[in-house]
Amino acid sequence: MSAQETICLNCSTKHQGRFCSFCGQKVIEAHERTIPYFIYQFFGSAFFLENNFLKNLWNLLARPGRLPLDFIEGRRKRWMTPFSLFLLINLFYFWYSPLTDLNLSLGEQLNQPHHQSLANHLVNHKLAKERISLEEYMERYNQKSTNYANSLFILQVPIFAAFLALIFMRKKLFYADHFIYALYFSAFILLAALLQVAIFYLLHSIHNSFYTSDVEINATWKITGAIYGLWILAHTFFSLKRTYSQKTWQACVALLPVLLAFVLTHFLYRTILFLIIFLVT
Repeated sequence: MSAQETICLNCSTKHQGRFCSFCGQKVIEAHERTIPYFIYQFFGSAFFLENNFLKNLWNLLARPGRLPLDFIEGRRKRWMTPFSLFLLINLFYFWYSPLTDLNLSLGEQLNQPHHQSLANHLVNHKLAKERISLEEYMERYNQKSTNYANSLFILQVPIFAAFLALIFMRKKLFYADHFIYALYFSAFILLAALLQVAIFYLLHSIHNSFYTSDVEINATWKITGAIYGLWILAHTFFSLKRTYSQKTWQACVALLPVLLAFVLTHFLYRTILFLIIFLVT
């Protein structure tokens, strides 16, 4: 098709430029009729790679708050959609599962301080009703937990967004704006956790510590944990400052309630995760 084509082949509307102003269809160019392009388009659709994935990851990590701010202010075409980026990072995280904090076993759930009594009461009632042992039910529960945790983690997002709406209620933003920030923030938490494990193994290889004592391994893990914690603090501060147009002192004041809200959200997620898996087992 020539560059001078002005009739949209999809809706027959006359237009100028590469895209139809009525239906949005792009003018088909020669390279878009080749096999390599079809292969690229397939993988792009299957894995949400319409935009450069690495560019999105870099901005999520190195430019806190830019992605949610751009989305809220309408600069969306240059980035992957928030859900696409979140789902892809979520897929990588639960495929590798570097940390068990988001996928708790039944034994861990029964010892959670905030729902310990409820969990033990429900489990004991089920064991008595079905006449099975704790070990039998534990095996059944843990299998379901592994399958459900990766899809249920997104439940944290709307809860965290509700807390953000309360904290920043004077900003008079839409709830959806807070939801977008919460979505990107959760994606960052997962991605940073993956990088924490990568740093841990890097330190191992530098010190040739795959054959060292447990004490040295634990010390290395604590170092990476400290880096992870400081990174979350810094990222949260700068993302709040940029996304919510906060002055430095305002971002400092908001930092603590936002992080506390995320921690509270995480505990609520654990309870919701337990109840859902309990109901389906």
